[in-house]
Amino acid sequence: MARQYLDVRGAAAYLPFSRNAIYKHIHDPLNPIPHKRFKGKILFEKERLDKWFDRLPGRDDGDLS
Repeated sequence: MARQYLDVRGAAAYLPFSRNAIYKHIHDPLNPIPHKRFKGKILFEKERLDKWFDRLPGRDDGDLS
């Protein structure tokens, strides 16, 4: 499967965060959102975003049966 990359706008649409929150998470010293800077753009790999989001604190209601 090919890797999928998102820019800041795409990451904000994919995750439950605003674009401003995405920028804040980039600079978070304790748990920065995984990203790469390439030719002046900030890019996110979708699979790494999923793993990062799953590690965030909070209750996961998706596992209730």
